[in-house]
Amino acid sequence: YRFIRPAMTGLVELVESFGGTVPQVMGDGFLAVFGVPIAHEDDAERAVRAGLAAVESIRSLNAGRSGIRVPEVHAGLNTGEVLVAPAVTEPSGWNITGDVVNVGSRVGGLATGGQVLVTERTRSLTAHAIRYGPRSRRTVKGKSEPIDVFEALGTASDAPAGHVSPGRDTPFVGRQRELGRLDRAVRLATERQRTGVLVVIGDSGMGKSRLASELRSRLRGYRFVVGTCPAYGQRLPLAALAQAVGQLGKLGGGPALARHLRTLVGEGAGVPGSSPADSGPDVRGAAAAVLREVGRREPTVLVIDDLQWADDDLLAVLHQAHDAAWPGRLFVLGLARPGIERAISGLSTLRLDAMPAKDLNALASEVLGAGLPAPALRSLVDRSGGNPLFLEESALMLAESGVLVHEVGWVVADPAGRRRCRHDHVGPVERAAERPRCHCDPPAARGSGTPSPSRAQLGAGRGRVRVQARPHPRRRLRIGAPDRARCPTPADRRLAARDLEEP
Repeated sequence: YRFIRPAMTGLVELVESFGGTVPQVMGDGFLAVFGVPIAHEDDAERAVRAGLAAVESIRSLNAGRSGIRVPEVHAGLNTGEVLVAPAVTEPSGWNITGDVVNVGSRVGGLATGGQVLVTERTRSLTAHAIRYGPRSRRTVKGKSEPIDVFEALGTASDAPAGHVSPGRDTPFVGRQRELGRLDRAVRLATERQRTGVLVVIGDSGMGKSRLASELRSRLRGYRFVVGTCPAYGQRLPLAALAQAVGQLGKLGGGPALARHLRTLVGEGAGVPGSSPADSGPDVRGAAAAVLREVGRREPTVLVIDDLQWADDDLLAVLHQAHDAAWPGRLFVLGLARPGIERAISGLSTLRLDAMPAKDLNALASEVLGAGLPAPALRSLVDRSGGNPLFLEESALMLAESGVLVHEVGWVVADPAGRRRCRHDHVGPVERAAERPRCHCDPPAARGSGTPSPSRAQLGAGRGRVRVQARPHPRRRLRIGAPDRARCPTPADRRLAARDLEEP
């Protein structure tokens, strides 16, 4: 007990640092859940990263140990819907049950020491950020057919923690006023040769990252580097700045700058040295020196994504850059969700509000092509809340799940077959949106997860619908193998179709 328990406590704390919850500890193992009681759009990724970190944690512990070694961790992950019920006997106050829990446990039993195995559902939600081995068909107790299992090998080198990539190339629609303001701000700072700082604020899905991407395509002759503030796990001071500066390569500048680089990025940017310094004036001074040198060399836009997770040191550096207006051609563009306003008081900001209906109509046409019935289009736009990502995900989900089908144009399918939407009014799509199993990618767990109605309101998350671009007239969905996890049963698809067709 004295030997295993400290290691178990450390693993539980590690899982919690990734946003997981541990409702049950069973001997030398435990069940971890990501998505209960708080759901995130990247819960599946958090779960896999936590599993990989747990394996590395025990390996590091054993590396410095003589004598008896702590057994290596093995983990199984599954994603789906479960039942959550109050449980006074559990420290968490609740427990979870369901087939997803059972399969996750069985997959964990298949893993050997040092292995993290996941199901197909978990792999599909995290393939943008995690490297996996080949598919393996395995037999598990309780399933009549073998299931697909994948081994998580590590994280993708270019995928920062918590950053979910949209993964598609829908043409840029709307936001011309906001894009113009950004363009002018960057060019003005360059002309004045003074560092500029601006923060774009908007809810998830409002288009902050897409706006930065479009700005990049406009600004010829500028170098863009991107750093992302980690939402969980190890959060070193100025991690986002270190990540961005590491993309610049060797900066030269003599011994003084080399020392500052070692302080900021350690081994990054081809600079030999130690790990990043602890929080405090030293690391802030190093960051200021490095950024001034970056601005001196060439026009550069430094994008800091997920600024709402920024540490105090990073915020202090941004305020210093804004107040001092360092000489140079550097522009720092922050992307943040609401709630950061007090921390960035005094910095220039640009708020992304709800997208106008005319732009949402244009976006729907870009996503699905022409021919969407006017009532269905009107309902999608009205229920999107002005959130372009929600509209895009909702339209794609309805098409991929078979609620909308493409014949001569888009039509709404009913339980008896396919019929055209002929009604003058469309029923409330939000009733379908309130059903998490239809509109919400369920959170992941090392064993289980449960959807959250609040996440269902926000949409299905980014980059989780398989789309093949081909003429229709500009795009057509490939719906050969619908993802039934979005509308998993015929009853769900009937309900979604009814909501599009009810007068």
